[in-house]
Order: sequence, then C-alpha cells, then structure tokens
Amino acid sequence: LPILKESDETIAQKVAYALEKGLKVMPCIGELLEEREAGKTNEVNERQLKAIAGAVTDWTNVVIAYEPVWAIGTGKVATPEQAQEVHAHLRSWISENVSAEVRSPFISHVYTIASQPLRLNPCPLVVGCAEC
Repeated sequence: LPILKESDETIAQKVAYALEKGLKVMPCIGELLEEREAGKTNEVNERQLKAIAGAVTDWTNVVIAYEPVWAIGTGKVATPEQAQEVHAHLRSWISENVSAEVRSPFISHVYTIASQPLRLNPCPLVVGCAEC
C-alpha cells in the first residue's frame, strides 16, 4: 500500500513470518486503476505474486486473494470476465513459475473479494467468490 509504504518484499516477509508461526495466510494482490488502464494488470499482479512466491516454500496454508485496488471503496466492481481473466493468468503464472503441483490445490484458493457479491459463471477456472 502506498500509504503504508510497504513494498512487495515487505508483504512477502510478513507472509513468511505468519506461516512460520503456524498461521494461515491470505495475501491480497491487485492493481491500481492507472495500472489497469495502462494494460499492466498482469504485470503488477505477477510482480506482487513473485515476491510472495519467493518467500513461500509450502503453499498449503496460503490463499491468494485478488482484489483490484480500483474497486476498493469506489463503487466499481470487477466484472466476472475481468476476475476470470486475472484468475486464469495467476494460475498459469503459478504453474509456470512455482510448480504445476502447486497449481492444483491453488485452483480452489483464488478468490475475488468485492464489496458486492461477485457472481461468477460456473467454470473450472473460478471456484470461489467473496461470499463462499
């Protein structure tokens, strides 16, 4: 968060510390409106996820939450299509950059948090939502 001046690496360290202490962790990743409009959604989410992936050795207690920053408190909500696109990209990134073995359990661990329930079309790419 720019307000808190926390880098991706600081968040990753917090994730690793919480896991070391036996906690389950749900780090939230997402892009700013300017980043989405500039076509950098995947780049930003990859950067954030890469930092977390570098700090996590066991994904058993990790749930990644995708929340576009532009949807927080603005009344704007990601469409199901936008969320599905990002979810699919994150799963692919994890499979290619972490492990295909991590990808399988990770599939059920991608959610989009939204101020309004996000109804996603049933499909194998998205299996959760904020109210599930």
